[in-house]
Amino acid sequence: MVPKRVILRLQESNFPRMSYSDIVECVKCFLAYSGRLPEETEQGWHFWHLQPPSPVTPQANPRFHIIIDINRMEHSGPLDEQFPHEIYRVSRVENEIKQEHDNFLRKLRHFSDDFYPWGEEKRRAVSGSSA
Repeated sequence: MVPKRVILRLQESNFPRMSYSDIVECVKCFLAYSGRLPEETEQGWHFWHLQPPSPVTPQANPRFHIIIDINRMEHSGPLDEQFPHEIYRVSRVENEIKQEHDNFLRKLRHFSDDFYPWGEEKRRAVSGSSA
C-alpha cells in the first residue's frame, strides 16, 4: 500500500478532558472512515503524532492536530514536496470528517514535515541521527 501522511484537525472544545484513549479513538475512527482496519495501529502499520494547540498564538477556537503516518514501513527519511498528504477537519460533536482545501495543507506542511519525522518520535529521530 502507498504511504501517506494524514493530518486531522480537531477542536479542543470537543475534548474537554482529553486523554490518550481519546486520541487513539480518533486515529481508529479515521482508519475505519478510510476503509482500513482500526487494529492496524496496534499492529504497527501506522504511527501518529499529536500537535497540541499553540499556547503562543491566541485562538478563538483552539485546534489540535493528529498527524498519522499511514503505512509507515513503506517509507523512511524526509518528506519531499510530492509526498502524498491529506488533511481533514474532524468534528466529534457533529460526528463528521471532511477533507480540507490544499492551500491550508501547504501552510501546515511547512511546519509538520520538518518537525514530525516520518514514522517515529521526534526524540528518537534526533538521537538516531547523532549515533
